[in-house]
Amino acid sequence: MILIADIGGTKGDWCLVDGIKYKNIKTSGFNPYTFSNDFLIEILKYLKKKIDFNQVDQLFYYGAGCNNSKYKDLVKNILSEKLINASIFVESDLLAACRATCGKESGIVSILGTGSNSCLYDGKKIIKKIDSLGYIFGDEGSGYEMGKKIFIKYKRDDLPKDISLIFKKKFDNNNDLLEKIYLKNNISKLVSNFSKFILENKNHSFIDNYINQHFLDYFNNILIKYDKRYYLNFCGSLAYYFKSYLKKISEKKEYKIGRIISNPISYLSDYHSQWSCFVSFIFLIYICSSSMYH
Repeated sequence: MILIADIGGTKGDWCLVDGIKYKNIKTSGFNPYTFSNDFLIEILKYLKKKIDFNQVDQLFYYGAGCNNSKYKDLVKNILSEKLINASIFVESDLLAACRATCGKESGIVSILGTGSNSCLYDGKKIIKKIDSLGYIFGDEGSGYEMGKKIFIKYKRDDLPKDISLIFKKKFDNNNDLLEKIYLKNNISKLVSNFSKFILENKNHSFIDNYINQHFLDYFNNILIKYDKRYYLNFCGSLAYYFKSYLKKISEKKEYKIGRIISNPISYLSDYHSQWSCFVSFIFLIYICSSSMYH
């Protein structure tokens, strides 16, 4: 059986593939940059109640923060202790987005969720990448940046009064939201949740302009650095729920739009199950051809 994991900083999706049968499981997210190893160990404890680890032959783990050998090895070592029979492959969530949106074709790929990331993919590997720098220094276009800037406008009385009152009623009735943010372990998750408020109020002219400018800045600062000859693909909940804005700006900027998906796990399941079938077919041909000469 093949186990596939798409693990973001906020939430995780796992899919167990057994031939044509699929089993999907949701867990918390994990990022080795911002969480202790214990978070991943707890996720695996929960997962073990849903899946027989002894039946897993291969694990394809795509994770936030798994963008260098240090963190790939760290995650792989934790996984290896629990899935002792499996061949384990650890890659970045950005490669997951590439395989989910482009398959074996080339394209520009952008993740827009709690955080953000982008690259140029040649159908096999990432050939160009602009470092997202994380939520402190970068993450342009992300849910975190969208939420952070709306919160700043709220605190500095730069929101229209009606929107400010709605925001206060929803998040800050006790005037302690700033304190909660600084005391929160996962700041980026809390702040990015403000993007849901923005989505709920997108028909307000101020919010509509705010959303449009948010994504326009992302195009002007990040996506402009990629060649427009390639199709532009998006992956992530923010991209999916605000896709009308992305499509409108893409058209204006003369980009060709490819896929815009919320969650890559089903596409990854298809990608790996097809590849597994292909490998099995090649192996069968090899066995048959070998037997002909004996």
